[in-house]
Amino acid sequence: MSELKPFELGIAILGQSLILATLVGLIVRKHIQVCWFFAFYLSTVFLTDLLAFLGTLPPAFLAVFDNFDRLAFWFKKEAVLNGLKFAVAFELIGRCFSRFPGAHATARRVFWLATGFAVVSTIWLAASWTVPAGVEPDSREAAALYVSTFQPRVLTATTWLFVAITGLVLWYRLPITNIQKAILIGFVPILLFSYLVLELRTANHWPKEGWMTGLDTWAYMLLLGYWARSAWQPFREIVPPGGRQRVTAVSESLG
Repeated sequence: MSELKPFELGIAILGQSLILATLVGLIVRKHIQVCWFFAFYLSTVFLTDLLAFLGTLPPAFLAVFDNFDRLAFWFKKEAVLNGLKFAVAFELIGRCFSRFPGAHATARRVFWLATGFAVVSTIWLAASWTVPAGVEPDSREAAALYVSTFQPRVLTATTWLFVAITGLVLWYRLPITNIQKAILIGFVPILLFSYLVLELRTANHWPKEGWMTGLDTWAYMLLLGYWARSAWQPFREIVPPGGRQRVTAVSESLG
């Protein structure tokens, strides 16, 4: 069981507070009706992080939470969160593209292509991957090996999926709600940045000391702050200039 330092504790509390503020905002402003899986994703992040946090506390009466401060739990959590990201993307495709058959068909092809790549490549690696001899399964070294082996595949597929959805929304100039826009604007840069950081860390090019070591954590806090602010904005639909006319024309030409 590991114990958090005061600074790490502050970051954990800040992150949980921002997630909770986002969830409450989604409900109060009625954004949740157009982003159910996004709410499920945030709720899962909140719950799993809370359980992991409780597992770091020393009192004996909290010993029941020790199993949540283990790498096995972290692996399962990451698998669930990766799945929920794909679910968020699937819901966005259904809600943003369903009124426009041509754009919807293209978006669905992109979704299944990215999903297929993530599933097949992960299963292919998992079939032959084991923890190397001499490495404890519940050690930081094992976690680093897992991250460097599996995460790049899933992260690549997830990143390009959200990039493609954003590109299609812009190309067809689709009308979307402000919270759907916030979800896309939030996921695309953080996924790209996370992929870059992961690749640099795998290649041992990421700083191990200094202020840059936690740059990805601060980027994540900024993302949560942006989502919290967006969740409390009044519900509205954003229609790009000429959006409806272009989508109608494209749909008719493909129909």
